Amino acid sequence: MSTVKTAGLLLGFLGVFVVSEDGLTGKVSTLGVVLANLTAIIWAIGVIYVKKVNHKVDSMWLVALQCFIRGAILTVVGSGVEDLTSIVWNATYLFGLTYGSILGVTLAFIIYFR
Repeated sequence: MSTVKTAGLLLGFLGVFVVSEDGLTGKVSTLGVVLANLTAIIWAIGVIYVKKVNHKVDSMWLVALQCFIRGAILTVVGSGVEDLTSIVWNATYLFGLTYGSILGVTLAFIIYFR
């Protein structure tokens, strides 16, 4: 692995700890950190798989399908365990939702795969 990729990997795992605001005060959820790192590892395995099979199938289509299926599953499960009326549809929420869906996923994969 190149130096740039290694730095990116380390920066990604560091980001798991930085994302949690309570992490700086010592109130780190061990389960949350474990789940976040597990998610990162599984996501990395998926990215490696997509890179290996991109000659058989369009990688952008494969990633889009994976995201759609996961999103549908999470929406169904989330709707079953949470009250949808408790969502506060304010500007901050909509900005975070838009930023995460466009820049956090879509643009990142376009840049990565092109």
